Amino acid sequence: MTTDFAQEVIDAIRQLYETNEAARALFDWTAQRERDATSTSIDRISNQLRISRGEAVALSRLLEEANCGEFIVGRRGQKSRFRWNYSCVSLGQAASGESSNLEKADNPIPESEEDSFDEPSDKFDLTHLKLTIAEAKSVLANSLGVSVSNIEIIVKA
Repeated sequence: MTTDFAQEVIDAIRQLYETNEAARALFDWTAQRERDATSTSIDRISNQLRISRGEAVALSRLLEEANCGEFIVGRRGQKSRFRWNYSCVSLGQAASGESSNLEKADNPIPESEEDSFDEPSDKFDLTHLKLTIAEAKSVLANSLGVSVSNIEIIVKA
């Protein structure tokens, strides 16, 4: 059973999901998570969504207005972060319409470990790599366990 307050949160996050691209990306990411978190650092949000830190702070303030949790400014060596009131997974699922229930986090990643926790991903961002053809052949050969002479790279322009 969804309380009136929880329904207000669901309505607010669905509105954010429909109107805010960063919120949609955040909710899609959290809905796919394998483990919940009690909080998420602003840096992690920024890196995961590929948005600026300022945009991540603005998004966190919108989430706070929607009663998803609390934006906490980092002090005394602590990172700025967003502490979730509900399971971030259930918030993501509710925002997209996949679910209509908000739950408490089940077996969350401890706040102290959240930034170091890497979830499995089938996405590889290699845009930062700049390799020569010879280097690319070597890396590919090593990853496949074959000789460099067995690797052929053809570039068509």
